[in-house]
Amino acid sequence: MEINVNKVQSFKGGLTPKILNDFRNINVKKVEEDFSSVGVDARFLNNKFISGSSVLVANILNEISGKYKLPFDFLPFSIRAYDDKNLVCDTLEKCRGFCITDTKCVLNGEGPFIGTSLFFNNSLLKFPILESINTTINALLNNMSSSHFLQTFFHEWFHCIQNNLIYEKYGYEGKCPVLRAKYYKPEANGLYITQEKDVITNFLLNPQIREQVCKFVSKYAGKTCLYSEFFAELMSKITINSLDSKLNPIKNPLDNIPKGLPLPLKEYVEKILNI
Repeated sequence: MEINVNKVQSFKGGLTPKILNDFRNINVKKVEEDFSSVGVDARFLNNKFISGSSVLVANILNEISGKYKLPFDFLPFSIRAYDDKNLVCDTLEKCRGFCITDTKCVLNGEGPFIGTSLFFNNSLLKFPILESINTTINALLNNMSSSHFLQTFFHEWFHCIQNNLIYEKYGYEGKCPVLRAKYYKPEANGLYITQEKDVITNFLLNPQIREQVCKFVSKYAGKTCLYSEFFAELMSKITINSLDSKLNPIKNPLDNIPKGLPLPLKEYVEKILNI
């Protein structure tokens, strides 16, 4: 899937004044229409940074998928820019973004949204706030796997990719009729992956393993002890590290998996990706 928008070739890896200027030239309405043409309900509240970043990540992952035969070419059902005041649950306030794994209401007056939908904070990821934090973006993301300006978008996208791969392999056993129709798998044993998740989660609770995850992936991944956050952090890190300064994939992201990462975690990633 290639979304038909202008992918600016002069983008750099970091959030530079040139990139900020390039984002200002994005036609948000056109981006929403292009996402709609490939089945994604996208509404960005005229936020150029969120819309532009979403296009970049979608196109980068699609290119990686084709180039390296990886299952990254997944598109969420919806992408929303939101304001904190519209959240149903106030525990998500001040988050840069989040993904939902199952269908539910998360925004007042909208939804329910289908599982594997993405949400990005309109207040924290917009101009002119981004310009004011340009020099301190490393501090903003110091617990995450990368200080790259696309880190939040890759992270949340990989949550969706992981859930899609799990549902495809093991089936969906929830109540959402849309997801049940898409991921119907009568022979799948849903408990199998649940038990596997528990094994990985318990493994991540080991203090020595947590220390290694903090070292090789991110402090956030090591502190949360959640298999889902470990996966999203690792995959966003190795994907970002596979891009050149113009955001072109020049290396298979899996070649960037840290050599010191504990073997059970590597095996878990391989199993999720079916490699």
